[in-house]
Amino acid sequence: MNKCKGEKCRALYGVGHSKECIDQHENANHVGAGNRTPEARYRGYTMEPLSGNPSSDEEHAWKEGFLARSDQNITEG
Repeated sequence: MNKCKGEKCRALYGVGHSKECIDQHENANHVGAGNRTPEARYRGYTMEPLSGNPSSDEEHAWKEGFLARSDQNITEG
């Protein structure tokens, strides 16, 4: 039996992954997205929307920037 080892996941043979497992996998695939697409990361930091049809890497870079800004506000507030 081929059971997934992802977070809260009970998928067998790659079918039926949990939301947490999918999120964990997505984050692992896009590590460093902000370095590859710094414009998108900056837009997230300044809370500007992405234009056009952004790639998933650009969306992850935007989220990195947004979360960096959110973390700063939490520690300063």
